[in-house]
Amino acid sequence: MRRGKKITLSWIVILVVFSLLLMDSPSVIAGGPSKDQANKTKDQFNEEMRSLRAGNMFLPMSYLEVDGVAYGYYLPRRLIQMAKTGDKFRIRKIKTKDNILNVEVQTNRKARLKIHIFDPEQEVSSTLLDKVFPLVLADVFDFGSPPRFPRVVVNTRSGLAHLGACNHLPADSLRIAFDDDTSAEAAGHRLCPSCFPPDPPLPYFNYMPTRLAALEAARLFERAFPPVADQALQDSVQNLEEIF
Repeated sequence: MRRGKKITLSWIVILVVFSLLLMDSPSVIAGGPSKDQANKTKDQFNEEMRSLRAGNMFLPMSYLEVDGVAYGYYLPRRLIQMAKTGDKFRIRKIKTKDNILNVEVQTNRKARLKIHIFDPEQEVSSTLLDKVFPLVLADVFDFGSPPRFPRVVVNTRSGLAHLGACNHLPADSLRIAFDDDTSAEAAGHRLCPSCFPPDPPLPYFNYMPTRLAALEAARLFERAFPPVADQALQDSVQNLEEIF
């Protein structure tokens, strides 16, 4: 019995020590490194007040492709309006929740806004913190070199113009690149209603992650049921979306 008590007590001591070690360790994102890299990016950004990037279309929802995966980021309407006023920004704080990195920025006039960066996985990954976060900052603000990718890609088969890094682009052989949505429309192409929604995002809980999940489901559906070889039949199917 004494031996059993000693073994039990030893295990309790081991568990307590292990718990204390976990408490002292830095916060860790599921399966990835700590937030140190994201905090370094934040500190670098805050070395000076940053202007908004000239040439960005400042859409409510935009995408960046990293390692073959499309990551979406949401800009509040107020920030889009500030693109015309010359406001400058710094990052006040960053915080993760579920699969979203929330970036709170503050203007030189002390106004506060939030940019939301979405991970297609169920939790914020190390890729989002290490690579996507600085790319979004470089895309939106005058911070480092802007990401190099076509802003708008037209599907030559459907005639729809998509955001250049959305998650439902056609095959490479069906793509034509444009600098922006205006030039794509001027060439006679229609804007994709998912990439360029006519209405602002709905104020529902988890609306943006749900929308991204729906877009991914649509992309997978298109891969499972590709366009038919008969172009006349395919055109008839495409026209159904305009009827309904």
